[in-house]
Amino acid sequence: TKYPDDIDVATLYVESLVNKRPWKLWPNYDNPTVENYTMEDVDPETIEVGAVFAKAMTANVRHPGLAHFFVHYAELGPKHIMKSAVKQSHMLRSQWPFLGHLLHMASHIDMQVGKYSHAMRCNKEGILQDIAYTRYRDSTGDTDFYYHGYRVHNEHMLAWAAMFAGNFEIAIEAAEAPNRTTSSVLFHRWIDWLEPYSTDAWHVLIRFGKWHEILLRPLPAASPSMVKHGTQRRTV
Repeated sequence: TKYPDDIDVATLYVESLVNKRPWKLWPNYDNPTVENYTMEDVDPETIEVGAVFAKAMTANVRHPGLAHFFVHYAELGPKHIMKSAVKQSHMLRSQWPFLGHLLHMASHIDMQVGKYSHAMRCNKEGILQDIAYTRYRDSTGDTDFYYHGYRVHNEHMLAWAAMFAGNFEIAIEAAEAPNRTTSSVLFHRWIDWLEPYSTDAWHVLIRFGKWHEILLRPLPAASPSMVKHGTQRRTV
């Protein structure tokens, strides 16, 4: 209440509330297509987040943080709230073209409204910006490269969108990219985040019924990556 008209303060405040229950802001968050609840069933903090967004967005300010967190707030919400984030998703893909993660964020709404080609496009563009940023970081000698996970996340989202769009070539290329671009050192440093992405190719092969190719792919005798190893075994 001390800074009611400060967009930056509003952005940081809603971020703090959203981070308390990531992707669990709404009832039935595990199946958002089922809306068998009313707003009375929604957590009070989620309602508060919505009220802060409503006030902050009346200023019609192009704010990257506000748009970013509104997408996370809305993406699994009721349809009328999720669809209200379409405007913010368009802002993210058009106003900050050199920020890979913001380009990618638009696809969180694209996927919910069936705009799979749009989701593919913004993740491709996001990956290009991530590659440019990687080259810059490499030139500085920075080896603690946490941001690599964002590029891998974009590749994962591209594969997911391509699977929904029925495009096997793009899906398998994107799904295999993390295994090509992630060094062993980096993989084990951030294994809790990066490991699940290493299994994407198997999900793509299942999605497109590539049973013969699945059987031809070699399985490792042992693997330090339990998620990857388990997914490969279960696929076969």
